[in-house]
Amino acid sequence: MSERRRDSDRSTTEIQQDSAPGFERRSTDGGQPTPVQTFTDCQGEQTVNESRPLPEVNQLDSGTVEIVSEDDILTARQTTREVVESLDFRITDVTRTVTAVSELARNVYLYAGEGTMTWYEIRRGDRTGIELRFDDDGPGIKNLSAAVSGNYSTSHGMGRGLEGTRELMDTFKIQTSKDGTTVTVRKWNR
Repeated sequence: MSERRRDSDRSTTEIQQDSAPGFERRSTDGGQPTPVQTFTDCQGEQTVNESRPLPEVNQLDSGTVEIVSEDDILTARQTTREVVESLDFRITDVTRTVTAVSELARNVYLYAGEGTMTWYEIRRGDRTGIELRFDDDGPGIKNLSAAVSGNYSTSHGMGRGLEGTRELMDTFKIQTSKDGTTVTVRKWNR
Protein backbone atom coordinates (compact mmCIF):
# COMPACT_ATOMS: atom_id res chain seq x y z
CA MET A 1 0.00 0.00 0.00
CA SER A 2 1.35 3.39 -0.89
CA GLU A 3 1.47 6.33 1.42
CA ARG A 4 0.83 9.89 0.32
CA ARG A 5 1.82 12.58 2.73
CA ARG A 6 1.44 16.29 2.18
CA ASP A 7 3.29 18.54 4.62
CA SER A 8 1.56 21.83 3.89
CA ASP A 9 2.14 23.40 7.31
CA ARG A 10 5.90 23.43 6.85
CA SER A 11 7.54 26.79 6.87
CA THR A 12 9.51 27.85 3.81
CA THR A 13 13.07 26.51 4.07
CA GLU A 14 16.10 26.41 1.85
CA ILE A 15 17.03 23.02 0.49
CA GLN A 16 20.38 22.07 -0.96
CA GLN A 17 20.19 18.70 -2.67
CA ASP A 18 23.77 17.52 -2.27
CA SER A 19 23.56 17.96 1.49
CA ALA A 20 20.29 16.01 1.71
CA PRO A 21 20.25 12.42 3.00
CA GLY A 22 20.60 9.79 0.31
CA PHE A 23 23.29 11.50 -1.74
CA GLU A 24 26.03 10.03 0.41
CA ARG A 25 26.36 6.34 -0.28
CA ARG A 26 28.03 4.55 2.58
CA SER A 27 29.21 1.00 2.26
CA THR A 28 26.65 -1.56 3.39
CA ASP A 29 29.37 -3.81 4.83
CA GLY A 30 30.91 -1.18 7.12
CA GLY A 31 33.95 -0.63 4.88
CA GLN A 32 34.97 2.31 2.74
CA PRO A 33 32.27 4.45 1.09
CA THR A 34 31.11 3.14 -2.27
CA PRO A 35 32.19 5.08 -5.37
CA VAL A 36 29.29 7.10 -6.74
CA GLN A 37 28.69 7.92 -10.40
CA THR A 38 27.01 11.28 -10.99
CA PHE A 39 25.39 12.91 -14.00
CA THR A 40 23.80 16.38 -13.93
CA ASP A 41 21.93 18.24 -16.68
CA CYS A 42 20.91 21.65 -15.36
CA GLN A 43 19.37 23.93 -17.98
CA GLY A 44 21.53 22.45 -20.72
CA GLU A 45 24.81 22.45 -18.77
CA GLN A 46 25.95 18.88 -18.26
CA THR A 47 28.51 17.49 -15.85
CA VAL A 48 29.63 13.89 -15.31
CA ASN A 49 31.12 12.57 -12.06
CA GLU A 50 31.39 16.03 -10.57
CA SER A 51 29.71 16.58 -7.22
CA ARG A 52 28.00 19.82 -8.09
CA PRO A 53 24.90 20.91 -6.21
CA LEU A 54 21.71 21.93 -7.94
CA PRO A 55 20.80 25.61 -7.57
CA GLU A 56 19.17 26.34 -4.22
CA VAL A 57 15.40 26.74 -4.11
CA ASN A 58 12.77 27.48 -1.48
CA GLN A 59 10.72 24.45 -0.48
CA LEU A 60 7.06 25.34 -0.02
CA ASP A 61 5.26 22.01 0.38
CA SER A 62 6.17 18.35 0.06
CA GLY A 63 4.96 14.77 0.23
CA THR A 64 6.13 11.20 -0.23
CA VAL A 65 4.85 8.21 -2.17
CA GLU A 66 6.21 4.80 -1.25
CA ILE A 67 6.85 2.66 -4.34
CA VAL A 68 6.52 -1.05 -3.55
CA SER A 69 4.05 -2.26 -6.21
CA GLU A 70 2.95 -1.44 -9.75
CA ASP A 71 -0.11 0.30 -8.30
CA ASP A 72 2.22 2.77 -6.60
CA ILE A 73 3.48 3.90 -10.01
CA LEU A 74 -0.07 5.06 -10.74
CA THR A 75 -0.26 6.74 -7.32
CA ALA A 76 3.00 8.58 -8.05
CA ARG A 77 1.61 9.76 -11.40
CA GLN A 78 -1.71 10.89 -9.89
CA THR A 79 -0.02 12.69 -7.00
CA THR A 80 2.32 14.51 -9.37
CA ARG A 81 -0.55 15.48 -11.66
CA GLU A 82 -2.46 16.97 -8.70
CA VAL A 83 0.56 18.99 -7.56
CA VAL A 84 1.52 20.41 -10.96
CA GLU A 85 -2.10 21.22 -11.80
CA SER A 86 -2.38 23.09 -8.48
CA LEU A 87 0.68 25.10 -9.60
CA ASP A 88 -1.16 26.02 -12.83
CA PHE A 89 1.25 24.20 -15.15
CA ARG A 90 0.24 24.21 -18.83
CA ILE A 91 -1.26 20.90 -19.98
CA THR A 92 1.85 20.08 -22.04
CA ASP A 93 4.10 20.53 -19.01
CA VAL A 94 1.70 18.49 -16.86
CA THR A 95 1.97 15.68 -19.41
CA ARG A 96 5.77 15.93 -19.63
CA THR A 97 6.15 15.84 -15.84
CA VAL A 98 3.74 12.93 -15.35
CA THR A 99 5.47 10.99 -18.15
CA ALA A 100 8.86 11.49 -16.46
CA VAL A 101 7.42 10.35 -13.12
CA SER A 102 6.00 7.24 -14.75
CA GLU A 103 9.42 6.30 -16.14
CA LEU A 104 11.33 7.00 -12.92
CA ALA A 105 8.80 5.27 -10.64
CA ARG A 106 8.78 2.25 -12.95
CA ASN A 107 12.60 2.13 -12.82
CA VAL A 108 12.48 2.11 -9.00
CA TYR A 109 9.98 -0.76 -9.02
CA LEU A 110 11.64 -2.82 -11.79
CA TYR A 111 15.28 -2.47 -10.82
CA ALA A 112 15.26 -1.93 -7.05
CA GLY A 113 11.98 -3.54 -6.03
CA GLU A 114 11.00 -0.61 -3.84
CA GLY A 115 11.84 2.99 -3.05
CA THR A 116 10.27 6.40 -2.59
CA MET A 117 9.26 9.42 -4.60
CA THR A 118 9.40 12.67 -2.63
CA TRP A 119 7.94 15.77 -4.24
CA TYR A 120 8.51 19.39 -3.34
CA GLU A 121 6.70 22.50 -4.50
CA ILE A 122 9.61 24.85 -5.09
CA ARG A 123 10.20 28.55 -5.71
CA ARG A 124 13.20 30.46 -6.96
CA GLY A 125 12.64 34.18 -7.28
CA ASP A 126 9.22 34.58 -8.88
CA ARG A 127 9.26 31.11 -10.49
CA THR A 128 7.38 28.11 -9.10
CA GLY A 129 7.87 24.49 -9.97
CA ILE A 130 8.12 20.93 -8.76
CA GLU A 131 11.11 18.90 -7.68
CA LEU A 132 10.82 15.13 -7.63
CA ARG A 133 13.32 12.88 -5.92
CA PHE A 134 13.39 9.12 -6.41
CA ASP A 135 15.45 7.09 -3.93
CA ASP A 136 16.12 3.36 -3.88
CA ASP A 137 18.57 0.92 -2.36
CA GLY A 138 18.85 -1.22 -5.51
CA PRO A 139 22.01 -2.43 -7.26
CA GLY A 140 22.69 0.89 -9.01
CA ILE A 141 23.34 1.57 -12.68
CA LYS A 142 26.56 -0.02 -13.91
CA ASN A 143 27.06 2.20 -16.97
CA LEU A 144 25.54 5.58 -16.14
CA SER A 145 26.93 7.40 -19.19
CA ALA A 146 25.30 4.90 -21.55
CA ALA A 147 22.04 4.93 -19.57
CA VAL A 148 21.60 8.71 -19.76
CA SER A 149 22.57 8.83 -23.44
CA GLY A 150 19.97 6.26 -24.53
CA ASN A 151 22.46 3.52 -25.43
CA TYR A 152 21.67 1.12 -22.60
CA SER A 153 18.74 -0.97 -21.48
CA THR A 154 18.51 -3.89 -19.11
CA SER A 155 14.77 -4.31 -19.68
CA HIS A 156 15.27 -5.03 -23.40
CA GLY A 157 13.34 -1.89 -24.26
CA MET A 158 14.48 0.94 -26.51
CA GLY A 159 16.88 2.26 -23.85
CA ARG A 160 15.49 5.82 -24.00
CA GLY A 161 14.03 5.88 -20.49
CA LEU A 162 16.51 8.08 -18.64
CA GLU A 163 17.47 10.02 -21.76
CA GLY A 164 13.80 10.66 -22.52
CA THR A 165 13.16 11.73 -18.92
CA ARG A 166 16.11 14.09 -19.11
CA GLU A 167 14.64 15.70 -22.22
CA LEU A 168 11.23 16.16 -20.58
CA MET A 169 12.48 17.94 -17.47
CA ASP A 170 14.35 21.23 -16.92
CA THR A 171 16.85 19.77 -14.47
CA PHE A 172 18.01 16.16 -14.13
CA LYS A 173 20.51 14.79 -11.62
CA ILE A 174 21.33 11.17 -10.93
CA GLN A 175 23.72 9.63 -8.44
CA THR A 176 24.20 5.89 -8.41
CA SER A 177 26.39 3.29 -6.73
CA LYS A 178 26.11 -0.39 -5.87
CA ASP A 179 24.17 0.71 -2.78
CA GLY A 180 21.37 2.51 -4.62
CA THR A 181 20.31 5.33 -6.88
CA THR A 182 18.91 8.83 -6.34
CA VAL A 183 17.35 10.73 -9.25
CA THR A 184 16.30 14.36 -8.79
CA VAL A 185 14.34 16.19 -11.49
CA ARG A 186 12.80 19.66 -11.63
CA LYS A 187 10.18 21.23 -13.86
CA TRP A 188 9.44 24.97 -13.75
CA ASN A 189 6.08 26.55 -14.48
CA ARG A 190 6.32 28.58 -17.69
